[in-house]
Amino acid sequence: MDNPFSELDTNEISASFRHISNVSELASFLGVTRQKLFYYCAEHLNKKHYELFDIPKKNGGTRTIEEPTKGLKLIQKKIAFAVSINYHPAACVSAFTEGRSIRYGAERHKGARKVVCFDLENFFPSCPQYKVFGVFYKFFKLPKEVSDCLARLCCYKKHLAQGGPSSPILSNVMLNSMDKKFLSLAKKTKTVYTRYADDMSFSSKGDMPSLIWQNNNISSYITSIVQESGFHIKQEKTRILGRSCRMQVTGVVINKFPNVPRTYYRRVRAMLHNFKTTKDYEETKKNFLKYYGKSDDCNPAKVIQGMISYIFQVRNDGGTHSTLARNMMQEFNTIQWPGNEKFKVEMAMPHSYKLHKAVFAVETKIGEDFFYGTAFLCNNKIISCSHIFKKGHEKKLSDEIEYVHLIEHNVEDNSIYKKYNVTRIEYWPDFDVAYLHTDSCINKAKQKQFSTPNFLHQGGNKVFVVGFPASLQTGSSSRMYEEKETIQEDHRVELQYNEFAVGQKQTIIDKRRMTFISNQNGGINPGNSGGPILDISEKKVIGIALKGDNVKDSKSLSNNRSEFFDLYEWLNMDKPKAFTWEKIVGKLKFEFKHLYLFVYIHNSKNCDLLGRLHNKLF
Repeated sequence: MDNPFSELDTNEISASFRHISNVSELASFLGVTRQKLFYYCAEHLNKKHYELFDIPKKNGGTRTIEEPTKGLKLIQKKIAFAVSINYHPAACVSAFTEGRSIRYGAERHKGARKVVCFDLENFFPSCPQYKVFGVFYKFFKLPKEVSDCLARLCCYKKHLAQGGPSSPILSNVMLNSMDKKFLSLAKKTKTVYTRYADDMSFSSKGDMPSLIWQNNNISSYITSIVQESGFHIKQEKTRILGRSCRMQVTGVVINKFPNVPRTYYRRVRAMLHNFKTTKDYEETKKNFLKYYGKSDDCNPAKVIQGMISYIFQVRNDGGTHSTLARNMMQEFNTIQWPGNEKFKVEMAMPHSYKLHKAVFAVETKIGEDFFYGTAFLCNNKIISCSHIFKKGHEKKLSDEIEYVHLIEHNVEDNSIYKKYNVTRIEYWPDFDVAYLHTDSCINKAKQKQFSTPNFLHQGGNKVFVVGFPASLQTGSSSRMYEEKETIQEDHRVELQYNEFAVGQKQTIIDKRRMTFISNQNGGINPGNSGGPILDISEKKVIGIALKGDNVKDSKSLSNNRSEFFDLYEWLNMDKPKAFTWEKIVGKLKFEFKHLYLFVYIHNSKNCDLLGRLHNKLF
């Protein structure tokens, strides 16, 4: 729930709410005048403060929604937020609670042999104003006049407004005592009890105890608890389910794991197919509205988006069960909806989102030439390869480098999100590895950086080659390249590398191993160099892409393959001292700062001259 108080944090809101002592303080807390507060409290003006409309029920009939006007709605949102941070619902409550969902409640019944479900009849209209008053007066211990005002603000015609922002959380508090009684019953009968709004469920690993289900109906004991609380059970929705049938709790199938009925999937797939293949959107929309009984102002995209979101909410276990919903999201995003509705890439394609947050395009300018490459975040370092910063085969990076930019792209549309100036590069030319340092802090905690590998990877493994090839960099946007390849174990070889020592000859000090991958699907392209090689199963970075060889020649194994350096080996080896390149402007600015300080101390008359020279140079 978003904080509707613009100038107060959660702790301040909680303390202020609990210490309201009179109506004036209540008005101040809600951000209105006393006069305005009494205006909204006036029961004879109820009709002015609410808009009524009907919506169809799932199983036929209609439900009347009592929606408050803009001013009263904001007040109710503030009340709801204040109540939510001062009330901690029992573990059985799964609705209208931060961090809990319809899946939360259903999951608690997973593996049950029997499930009993029942609803409360006419729920919100059965929550009278005097009980709402009791929530504020007895539960939150607020003064009578304050509790009375709050109850009036949240009720329409003497009952909780069905459609008011404060009604759901207040109904949870109102049912708190009933929840405690049912939890006590569940403990006594060794069953599980949950409640989603007015939908209640008991489940058992064995036969259902008679205190819950008796004579093929809900027990008289449960009925008496419900009636004592001022409610009635809706008999037509009372049922007991076993493993031989589809067991559902709040509409969620729980036979094996939380799921939605198969008919629901099929309906969504049919909707997506119709809009994806249509050549006449308006005609397809017309058929959609007629077939599914929707009003003319209904937006099909919003309906389908909501249905897919529901599937994701139910199946989202952080693993394979959420894949089906994500595939639907991706299919939904391929359709050209008139309102440009889309799922965020972070939800629909979390793998791609992580790549865009942890992988950067690199642009280097030397004279009139541009060089492109890739870099990635891992182990709190920005890693790339060294050859993308130089032309020719020079060992050291040139002082002629005009700039090196690290470019972060927007995951939604591939546009450039931000450019970082690289001010220092540590590099090992014999290994073709480099660490990049920027002039501004890249928040590594916020970035979805890769975790480090914990073993050497062998041949035959499937890997992803990831990066920003120069051919896909088009001015203000750049498309990320991602291709599946195979490690070729037979082509793993050892090559010598050399290190330069001042005043000495070149000396062979060790050997390094390179790993090769096939180029069946494209391999490493120009611009991919420095990018991550990812293990396809765990999505962990296992290597640094070095160079590709796209010459298709079946007679030579040295061709038709790409080369990468195993990251585990690099991180765990004894490394020689790195070469360092620093941006000349950065060094000059540092030296200029000290020169300016020296001149200021000894001869302040020349400071203006130095200042003008600094502005001209930089």
